[in-house]
Amino acid sequence: MILRGRPIHPGVSQAPTRLITPHDLADLHHARYHVESDQELQEIFRRPDFRMRSLSELRGAPLDNPDEHALLEVTFWSAVNEVLESRGSGIIFSVASVISRYLRSAVFSLHPESQEEYRCLAELGKSVLASLLRFRKSKYATSPGYIVLATSLNLQEEVSLPPRIVGYAIGTGVDQKLRIAAELLEVPAVTGLEALEEKASALRFARLDGVAGTLEEISESDLGSTTRP
Repeated sequence: MILRGRPIHPGVSQAPTRLITPHDLADLHHARYHVESDQELQEIFRRPDFRMRSLSELRGAPLDNPDEHALLEVTFWSAVNEVLESRGSGIIFSVASVISRYLRSAVFSLHPESQEEYRCLAELGKSVLASLLRFRKSKYATSPGYIVLATSLNLQEEVSLPPRIVGYAIGTGVDQKLRIAAELLEVPAVTGLEALEEKASALRFARLDGVAGTLEEISESDLGSTTRP
């Protein structure tokens, strides 16, 4: 069986699949789910060799005034803390939530200067999120990978799912920020796969092609290749 959809991010993965159900997504929105992940991240924050990039280091950042950079960083982290306080935990989820907020604001903002400021805040957020996800990627480098099967996901859900994700195969409900998650994790992503949930039971093992835009059923004996760009 081969399902055809729209390629979002290139790469090819062969792996077991995991269907993400509405129950799984409900768990992702509860603070208790994120406690262990936050403890792991706190460990890495304490390392002397760990450092997140600041906005002033972002390539192409248009602001020249250091005070403006500092103000944007404070604005971004204030928004992250606001989400954390309301949810109780989930640093990765909170950072992704704030990125989504600023990207939405940029899309609907009519003022060019405001758009640019929102873009800078979103770029800062993506830089922070990349650092967080790199840690998880290295920590779980030898864990069994899986291809995410889901009818619909948003950015917060995409990056907060348990590691080790090696691809996204998404149905007809698509969040436009899926490309961000796929780029940060360096995995293929395909959307627009119709009847994905109904056919998931026949796709226990699959080959996801982010260039051709296909999800193909394979046998367990076909596994063994790794994700490639």
